[in-house]
Amino acid sequence: MAHPDLDRLLDHCIPFAQAMLKKRGEFLPFAATVGSNGELTSVATHTGDEHPLPTELIEQFTEIFKGMASNGEIVATAICYDGRVSADGKDKKDAITVTLERSGAECVTVYMPYAKTLFGGYKYDPLFASATERQFFA
Repeated sequence: MAHPDLDRLLDHCIPFAQAMLKKRGEFLPFAATVGSNGELTSVATHTGDEHPLPTELIEQFTEIFKGMASNGEIVATAICYDGRVSADGKDKKDAITVTLERSGAECVTVYMPYAKTLFGGYKYDPLFASATERQFFA
């Protein structure tokens, strides 16, 4: 059973990613945290490039979260990015990908595969998750 903080983060990330796909047809990685005070906060970073590489943004979020976790500022994290996943072990599909971690709880990556429809919309498959190794909370 997922921790309520992870549910809150997922409920924050998925709709925002879907809105960006609808509006722009893509989205850059973004992140959010739940602070030690229980407040959910979006987190931004900038590489200095007008068109940053997604991997650079994810690396920056990772460094930011390591520091925040070690200082006790946060209890849960989410990094959301446009990834690819194979739900059936065969063909890879585009997927909204959210890596979630909570101090003292689960660490999972949640996938929502999607495909662009004929008329420019998006069709989303059901969410599924897999366990992930901890990065921020020992």
